[in-house]
Amino acid sequence: MRAKGTSAPVVVEIAPCSQNRLRTHRGPDLRTSMRHLTLALAALSAPVAAQHAMAVWPTQLGGNGHTYAVFVPGTTLDWTAANAAATAAGGYLCTITSAAESAFVFALVDDPAVWIASFGLYNLGPWIGGVQASGSPEPAGGWGWVTSEAMTYTNWEPGQPNNSCAPSEDHMHLFTNSPALRGDRWNDLSPGSCNLPIAYVVEFDTHECFAGTVAISSSGPVDVLAINGSAGGFDRRVDSVINDSFTLSMAPPPATSGAFFSLLGSFGAATGTATLPLPFGELCASSSITLGTIMTAPWSVQVPAGLALVGPFTLQAIMLTDPFGPTLATTNAVILAFVPSQPPIISSVSPSSAAVGQPITVTGANFNNAVTVRVNGVPVALSSSNADTIVFGYPPGVPCDAPLRVTNVNGQNATSVLNPTPVIQNAINASGPASGGATLILLGTGFAPGTTVTIGGAPMNLNTVMPTVLTGTTPPGSVGPATVVVTTPGGCSTTTLYTYQ
Repeated sequence: MRAKGTSAPVVVEIAPCSQNRLRTHRGPDLRTSMRHLTLALAALSAPVAAQHAMAVWPTQLGGNGHTYAVFVPGTTLDWTAANAAATAAGGYLCTITSAAESAFVFALVDDPAVWIASFGLYNLGPWIGGVQASGSPEPAGGWGWVTSEAMTYTNWEPGQPNNSCAPSEDHMHLFTNSPALRGDRWNDLSPGSCNLPIAYVVEFDTHECFAGTVAISSSGPVDVLAINGSAGGFDRRVDSVINDSFTLSMAPPPATSGAFFSLLGSFGAATGTATLPLPFGELCASSSITLGTIMTAPWSVQVPAGLALVGPFTLQAIMLTDPFGPTLATTNAVILAFVPSQPPIISSVSPSSAAVGQPITVTGANFNNAVTVRVNGVPVALSSSNADTIVFGYPPGVPCDAPLRVTNVNGQNATSVLNPTPVIQNAINASGPASGGATLILLGTGFAPGTTVTIGGAPMNLNTVMPTVLTGTTPPGSVGPATVVVTTPGGCSTTTLYTYQ
């Protein structure tokens, strides 16, 4: 599973680029650099045979080109559950077949959040893909990898494997004999034996063309291309709702203020089986179209809503990371897929009432990038929005119980209420001394910061204002019943009675 397919080399003939394009730039070095970038784009037409932490082990640094991701689910789990999760994610529990791979994986997991101390004696690291075949001689016989790769390299903790907690411990994880240390050595463990790890490492055979070669280092290259702020995670895929807007962005390499690049696109979701090798990296698609040349990072553009794109598409770029080198690199690739919109869901509106201009937060799910909001039928400008949160300023003139409608790009909508009429469901300590100073608790709905309470026309000092609870200290009053008026910041009110004694 570690072998990586290769494509035939591409021979590129250097051709001079337009002098007009270079007229605004200074210096022969930059001119030469731009010539190299134009040259790399010309290669695209040549015929070719054809989440906690994540990193790519690049072949340029002796790696296998695979992607490794560390998952920390927040609870202990056994090897079987970790193995199932790895498979469901499209990978497998990582296999460690050399000292170099061991060092790479350990650098990824050398984090206290990935380890858990056991009995104050040991430190349990994440599960990996070692497994002992059933019926093998105990404790050291029959160990292999989940991928059926031979276990020619071993790195057991001294004294391991030893079945110390069960008659047959037949799964592998990273381990140290000190609760204060972390390391890359192995231990045998099984479900129900001693304590269990809290993390696991998944290896993906994703072609390294998806990682690109920008700022490549021992921890892998750096992602610079993003869609809606994401490089797509370990599967390098970003989903966008059909007809919704989305944002493409390109960051410059680390420690630089800018970089020239040319954005490329190809139809379909690249798999790495038909790549375009270049002297400075690989493009995930053997043929692409140029979407923009030549642009400068940092760069961002929002593609408007309403375009009936169906995709998927694979986006990648060639970047001039050092104009005076010159140094070219391929950026990370991202698959852009389009999915049907789900109906929006409104879970809460907070606060439910407010002074004009105060921020209102709508939480829920399935909000599109191009989502719109109307209050009492009037559109409101959004301060910000994402898939589960919308923020806007409280508009003027909102009547009581005004309908709030959230509408997605395809017309699907959800409704709630803004500035609801408050409701008092229960009054606790509804009577007290005429001298005041008693505690009154009102339970109900529709309360918001800025809500006021009067008793017999005198203001009550509020101690607590929550959406369903008001507490305060009663003012002095005349013996007998007095009207309690609760008024929200939006001017909506309700009443109950309080009795002075």
